Amino acid sequence: MVPRANAHELQLMSEFCRARTKDYYRFDPLLHLRFDGDAAGNAEIRGQRLSPAEIAAVERADNERFGALRRGCDKLIGPDHEEAACDHLFHCGAATAAST
Repeated sequence: MVPRANAHELQLMSEFCRARTKDYYRFDPLLHLRFDGDAAGNAEIRGQRLSPAEIAAVERADNERFGALRRGCDKLIGPDHEEAACDHLFHCGAATAAST
């Protein structure tokens, strides 16, 4: 997870993790609210969320991750997803193609 409190440490965390794992490292900049609806907890989570611009900057700062996003982008939204016919902002590509 990448909360506001430690976003400045992400590069070091990335280096640490990639040095210790053979094939897989990921981070998630999206912080979800509590399932139980706890107002105080959700307020704290909202305060730790990065803005969309900050998330984009975090994604772009990681060359390996951003490169993978760019290489896979055309697989997520293809020509069969015309803008005019689209009623969703994002399309899930899970189970539509084999993992590469």
